[in-house]
Amino acid sequence: MDHYANRLVDWLIDIKVVTKESREVYFFGLRQGILYAINILTCVIIGGLTNNYWGVFIYILAYTFLRSYAGGYHAETELGCYLTSTAIILSAALLINQFELSPLMFILMNVGTTIVIMLLAPVEDHHKPLDDSEQLVYTHRLRVILGIELILIISTMLMRLQLVMEAATLGYTTVGVVVLLGWIKNQIREKQ
Repeated sequence: MDHYANRLVDWLIDIKVVTKESREVYFFGLRQGILYAINILTCVIIGGLTNNYWGVFIYILAYTFLRSYAGGYHAETELGCYLTSTAIILSAALLINQFELSPLMFILMNVGTTIVIMLLAPVEDHHKPLDDSEQLVYTHRLRVILGIELILIISTMLMRLQLVMEAATLGYTTVGVVVLLGWIKNQIREKQ
């Protein structure tokens, strides 16, 4: 991936679109763009393989907005992150296809997740420690997003939009699990 980003930046420098002085900025941006494109393509493939494009899309929306501020477990490498994320998304798509959430399970998953996130998040990682001001900003944004997602998820249940409710609840619950795992990882790291 770095190879392709480097070649593209070199080409942009050669045709005088980018200056040599701004090379690192463009390299970083292109590299992130390539990663983003790979992740989107992976989600599209998973949606196609499971015949569940909408479920994957809704799951990713519910997961991504909340996860950005909740923090939690992070893999040690980019490849580990990609493989773990792919496995989680594939599992979620298969679960959405195979199981129907009962009202009781829906309530338990959402209440449990809300408690975990409210008590523990944002959870920093040693790769991305948060200073006091970031902690405050992330907590505020997290609670706003949490409230919006809960309202939307409850609305989907009331409107009997089963696929949307299940995919969003699963995305929301996955964030709770990742937050809990990150918190546990931090507790173990502090004791060492």
